[in-house]
Amino acid sequence: VGVVRLKISLRLILVVVLVTGPVMVSQAQETRSKRILPMISAHRGASMVAPENTLIAFSKAMELGADFIEIDVRSTGDGVQVILHDGSLKRTTGLEAKVEKTSLVKIKELSAGYWFGSQFEDQRVPTLEEVCELVKNENTHRTQHVKLYVDCKSIDADEVIQLLNKHNLLD
Repeated sequence: VGVVRLKISLRLILVVVLVTGPVMVSQAQETRSKRILPMISAHRGASMVAPENTLIAFSKAMELGADFIEIDVRSTGDGVQVILHDGSLKRTTGLEAKVEKTSLVKIKELSAGYWFGSQFEDQRVPTLEEVCELVKNENTHRTQHVKLYVDCKSIDADEVIQLLNKHNLLD
């Protein structure tokens, strides 16, 4: 008798889920589109599953549904805007040098992912331009656009604004 009741209960639950499931999903989507729910920001990308402030970390964050990606912007010695939290390259690339004293060419030679795992050795410090292109391309496939939260460490403000504007990432 107990097994029969359990089977009937499970069938009723299944019917309720099948009937109300689409409604609940629809309501959740409507709520999310109206921004009643909290927005999700990925600090330095999906830095728990990929090396921080790399293109793979940003791609993973968007794949996981982040609304915002927080990035740290710094100027290189030759004035290019790159995504790196620290003023030094030591922690994430191994080079004992300051970002502001190092050329983009030298920075692009370094691995920004070796410390996270061998599968990330090919990751480089991205430029702001590369990140903007990545987000802009991803946004062409989404109804809710991913936005950038730009933490300006040591920057050329005019260049940062120009790049964000060029890729329609300013609100």
